[in-house]
Amino acid sequence: MPPYKYNLLPEHLRHSNSAKRESAGRPSLGITKKLSLTLPKDIWDKIEKEIEEKELKSMSAYLRRMILNHYKNTR
Repeated sequence: MPPYKYNLLPEHLRHSNSAKRESAGRPSLGITKKLSLTLPKDIWDKIEKEIEEKELKSMSAYLRRMILNHYKNTR
């Protein structure tokens, strides 16, 4: 937790050891950027079907895998 946010915690959480640790929680995968993507319905349907078949947890996981694979292969 960044030091500037520590003071925003309720009093009962300020005494916990994990409140001051920045490394607590899930490690970051990188920088988050929000976006909106417009595609035809048939393409979205194909993407959603592929996500189900590959048992991925989210659209983000699917797109992340696709983008990372693309850029790993172009080095």
